[in-house]
Amino acid sequence: MGDVVFHLALAADWAAAQAAGEYRVSTRGRTLEEEGFIHCSRIEQSVGVAARYFGGAGPLVRLYVDRSRVSSPVVDDAVPAQDDWYPHIYGPLNLDAVIAISPTDPERAADPSWASPAASLTVGVTGHRHLLDVADVADRVASVMRTISARAANGWQIVSALAEGADRVVARAALAEGAILDAVLPLEADDYAADFTAPDSRRDFRDLLDRAVSVSVTGGWPEGSRERAYANAGEAMLLRSDVLIALWDGEPARGLGGAAEVVTAALAGGVETIVVPVRRDAPS
Repeated sequence: MGDVVFHLALAADWAAAQAAGEYRVSTRGRTLEEEGFIHCSRIEQSVGVAARYFGGAGPLVRLYVDRSRVSSPVVDDAVPAQDDWYPHIYGPLNLDAVIAISPTDPERAADPSWASPAASLTVGVTGHRHLLDVADVADRVASVMRTISARAANGWQIVSALAEGADRVVARAALAEGAILDAVLPLEADDYAADFTAPDSRRDFRDLLDRAVSVSVTGGWPEGSRERAYANAGEAMLLRSDVLIALWDGEPARGLGGAAEVVTAALAGGVETIVVPVRRDAPS
């Protein structure tokens, strides 16, 4: 788990990088070849970069870059004009070093409150139950949780349904960073636990539930179905969240209230959304 630095990218440039297999843009309007390196910043520097260089730029993506995963050299260089040191990547950015992405725009990216310690911060989670490379996902999530913890001045909380997979990975990483846990369950605990077929999974659920400072149950209103109960829990979680962490493979939802639907709702509602790209495993 390495230190996280940030890079603001035009959404179109990031989309092009997905097709090309690597990212080679230095900053807005400048390529790696023209500049000699890719500009990055620490969390407290990021909003200034947005204000100076990205006004009127259109859709942006904030890249969370794990320095330890970058194939090219990463060097902290003095920038006299800013009287500070900034991290620079001297070569192309390999895509797997980007542990998370956050869609944004010039105004929100330049908002000083993003990097200023918040009086309180509530973080929700959505994502897939069946994940490939769980250890690697957990490592990336832990790095993201450290950046969120640094933004919380007076403690923070994680809101989770504690389902298998994404919910629990994020909950455990948040607890390790000092967050408190609020559980928002779709069904009463005993009924809900029946959906976790493996004994180890049920024990894991109970262990996390015991660590929650509050537990609420949404139920399946209006028609009472289990699928509706899950969707209701997702909606209740999102209504309480300042930030959404989504462990998402980028594919459409496979059912009511899936990760894609929650991400779409969060972005439409102006909720800061951090997507940790994952690969989904087929349930056995």
